[in-house]
Amino acid sequence: MLLKFAYEDFIADRRFKNTTEVNIQNYKRLLLPFVEFCESKDKLRKTAL
Repeated sequence: MLLKFAYEDFIADRRFKNTTEVNIQNYKRLLLPFVEFCESKDKLRKTAL
């Protein structure tokens, strides 16, 4: 769950620093699948315990 918060904070920080919307969309397109992958692995690991 902490990774999701870091992702959201990063996107908010980029907006605060006036990053273009195109770049923000690129960050989301690249980073969100990675965040979701990590979260799914964490859930699988917890159910295996």
